[in-house]
Amino acid sequence: MMEKKWGEVQAIIAAGEKWTDPDFPPQLSSLINKRHDQGNLTKYRQIEWRRASDIFDEPQIFSDGINPTDIQQGGLGDCYFLACLASMAETAECVEARFVTKEVNDAGIYLMSFYINGIKTPVVVDDYIPTRGEGPCFARSNDGELWVCLMEKAWAKLYGTYARMEGGDPAFAAVHLNGSPAKTIWH
Repeated sequence: MMEKKWGEVQAIIAAGEKWTDPDFPPQLSSLINKRHDQGNLTKYRQIEWRRASDIFDEPQIFSDGINPTDIQQGGLGDCYFLACLASMAETAECVEARFVTKEVNDAGIYLMSFYINGIKTPVVVDDYIPTRGEGPCFARSNDGELWVCLMEKAWAKLYGTYARMEGGDPAFAAVHLNGSPAKTIWH
């Protein structure tokens, strides 16, 4: 399944035209579902979607290595996911392995993988990032790399909306990021 999806992504990159994800478009419905999500609708209406190239001077997925300190939480309550991501970043290869597309491309399409029911599953996102003001309003990298924004966007796509991923269990995120069992122990 990954190889087939990678072939499709490569064809879109080769075409050289900007790509917009039809399944997770840059609009309010990808931020919050008015019927199913809790949260402040006004907060999400103030968000503007911008391409990575419109936010960063020279966007790169990875520029100076992957470190836990790269991750900066934004205005979304997804610290459980970001904590798991930071834990993975202790071994940079773990994060890099989630990315099939490892270079910025003109089409703005990125293929990553998550584990769904233990199966490595492709997740494709475009490079439209939710912004407020000059930069990303949700998670971002302290040094301007895209990997944090793209991982969070792929997680939001799996959830259905950004609002739906507010609050969660790190073990749940770990299972989907690492493909191995995880358990939360309350003490």
